[in-house]
Amino acid sequence: MIRKSTIKRMLELLNTVQEGVDYIGETQNETVFQVIDICQWAINEVSAIIQEEAVGSSNICLKNLKATSENITPGLTSAQRQSAVQQLAAVREALLEEPARLEVAFFPYKQSMWDCMESVWRAADADPMCDCYVVPIPYYDRNPDNSLGTFHYEGVQFPQDIPVVDYMSYDVTIRKPDIIYIHNPYDKYNWVTSVDPHYYSHELKKYTDMLVYIPYYIAGSSKEQGTKTTLTMLSAYYHADRIIAQSEGMKQGLVHLGISEKRILTLGTPKLDYALQHQLEKEDLTDWREKLEGRTVFLVNTSLTDLLGRNRKWLSLMKKLFADIAEHKNCAVIWRPHPLTEATIRSMRPNLLQLYQDMKSDFQQLDNFIFDQNSSYLPAFQASHAMISDYSSLFMMYGVTEKPVLLLTGSKSEKKTVDYLFIDYYDYYFLEDGFEVDAFIDIVKKGKDPGREKRLASFKASLTNADGTAGEKIHRAVVRAAMEQ
Repeated sequence: MIRKSTIKRMLELLNTVQEGVDYIGETQNETVFQVIDICQWAINEVSAIIQEEAVGSSNICLKNLKATSENITPGLTSAQRQSAVQQLAAVREALLEEPARLEVAFFPYKQSMWDCMESVWRAADADPMCDCYVVPIPYYDRNPDNSLGTFHYEGVQFPQDIPVVDYMSYDVTIRKPDIIYIHNPYDKYNWVTSVDPHYYSHELKKYTDMLVYIPYYIAGSSKEQGTKTTLTMLSAYYHADRIIAQSEGMKQGLVHLGISEKRILTLGTPKLDYALQHQLEKEDLTDWREKLEGRTVFLVNTSLTDLLGRNRKWLSLMKKLFADIAEHKNCAVIWRPHPLTEATIRSMRPNLLQLYQDMKSDFQQLDNFIFDQNSSYLPAFQASHAMISDYSSLFMMYGVTEKPVLLLTGSKSEKKTVDYLFIDYYDYYFLEDGFEVDAFIDIVKKGKDPGREKRLASFKASLTNADGTAGEKIHRAVVRAAMEQ
């Protein structure tokens, strides 16, 4: 079956011939001979592709192309011109009716962020009209002077059932995939890491007609000023043909930025698909069992925003939080910092690096403390009874477990001040509302969760396709858009 991009190329060549026929019929000078040469070249190119690709309607197409070639001569008559136009139309119609395959390329860079693409890939991979390629791309840490530093490639870390293609063997400039999916929106504007510049969104857009950006995170809410600030950072917004929105609230925020509604697909987040699909799978917790068995386990999740905003105060807050939980011998801590925490400190807060490493080392010595460096968050989700978190995408993901969450930042009252609510998490427990850490530890140990029903209802109602079907619907919508181009 022929590639859609190949059909598109043939149609463009036919348009060249059509323009040439019109020119030859209206012009009587020496340039006619050059135009005839171009037309004959274009006809030969289309004929060669049709024969090479074994197009189903090849006999009809080749017959009409041969007749068109014979009609294109100096002094083209009106009858010859009309005949050539009809012959070209017949070829064009046959090609448009030809079943087309789509080449779909996924370009993740961090394995831990693959969850935002996996369900879309599974839908595309199961589609007999698509040829799919998962091509993990390299990235670099940023040095303090913003230059590219340490090289990273995580292709070998992907699950065994994902058929990874080495980026060095997949040349996007030659393959020109019909659809490209990316999850890194920053391009050169990320101060911590950078994907290889060859894979910046404006570069990829040169080689596809359908560049799709899927956020690697779940967003919470935004005020108008914050939304505008975000746009200046998200380079992919300018280049993507389609942007996936997790909810109607996110769509409204994107439209406020000036992004056309046509470019926004409000179909939910594949991250929830991933969590829902895998949460019932039995994770291997052997390495943690000795420290966790028989204890009430708290997953502490920390992001980069609070770290960069509070600096040394953040370290002090974390030390106190870990100590408060760890002093309960029948409780345990799983600390899961953002995977780029140490790289961020090294790049943007180098004066805190030794303090951070010392804190990490000290708590790792405790018999009820685990420093979680797994690429997947699923073991921590499964092993924990509750989460304590600052503002991040992961605490929103934790909603699928239906377990309680205490937020260290924010307040329920902030819901009244946000302009765009991307997901409703305001029925969680908030430290700033007076729900202290000790009180949270107490209700979790007792198996109580008074806000559960209201929290789950708000969470599910605020997201689109929160039932695990986002990936399939994204695939169908993107394919439809690609085929209509």
